Amino acid sequence: MKCVKCGNEVSPDEKICPACGTSFGGDGEDAIRSDEASTKQHKENLPEEKEVAFSSLAALRAYQEKQRQSGDLQSASATEANQPSEEGQKEKKTLKQRLENYWYYHKWATIIGIIVIICLAFSIHEMITNIEPDLEIALIGENMMMDDMENGSRQADGIIRDRNGDGKAEVLCRVMVFTGDGSDDYYMYQRLMADLAAGESRVYFMDRSFVDYLASQEVLMPLEDEVQDAELLQNGITGEDGNVVAVPVTNTALAEQMGIHLPDETYIGVRPITPSEQNEKGIEEKEENALLFFHEFIK
Repeated sequence: MKCVKCGNEVSPDEKICPACGTSFGGDGEDAIRSDEASTKQHKENLPEEKEVAFSSLAALRAYQEKQRQSGDLQSASATEANQPSEEGQKEKKTLKQRLENYWYYHKWATIIGIIVIICLAFSIHEMITNIEPDLEIALIGENMMMDDMENGSRQADGIIRDRNGDGKAEVLCRVMVFTGDGSDDYYMYQRLMADLAAGESRVYFMDRSFVDYLASQEVLMPLEDEVQDAELLQNGITGEDGNVVAVPVTNTALAEQMGIHLPDETYIGVRPITPSEQNEKGIEEKEENALLFFHEFIK
């Protein structure tokens, strides 16, 4: 028979297990019955289709441990099978969906970036063409036109001075046409703001809607001391301070000579030297050429 505690083989006439010292009491038959009863009880708790013969409590414990480990593995496998893969969790998006998502979150940043690039390209183009005008003028309005719009450079020999010493008197014309189209007009407004901030143009040809705006920006000088024609002054437009800042102008011989086509109700004004420009090199020469051009155009 076996010891009910340690499973050691003991003879029926032994009362104490020589291995662990367990006392059997009686004649040792209790140990046998206990061993057989324990084995029978454990076998009844197992599934019916698994008939396992146990020769000792040690073998029973080993089988139980094996079954426990097998159950843990099956549980882990079931968990992994029910958990979606990483690729399944991530929905694959098409190129169109990615573009739509980008446009939704970055639309305005992209638009502003495009405008900046266009303005930079325009400035770089002017730098590359190396135009160094003696005077810069701006045509601002809805129907402003020029011959050869791509080339804004015009000769003005005998009208203005050769300020840069290159042997010729040159006028650079900037045409800013506002058509009512949102995207095009937005770009033109950007150009106009940049021009006003930099003080590049010194003479402005404007339709009526832009005179008030430029006057509010304090970039139009009073013309009472520059215009001797009383009727011209009377038909002029006054600024907030009551001074005449722009007078009407038509398609004169000089306009035809320079290829400038002015619509009806066009006004001309001159930019004064602003406080921020007083220390700028050559600013008096710019103003002198602006007034020479202005006087020639209105006479």
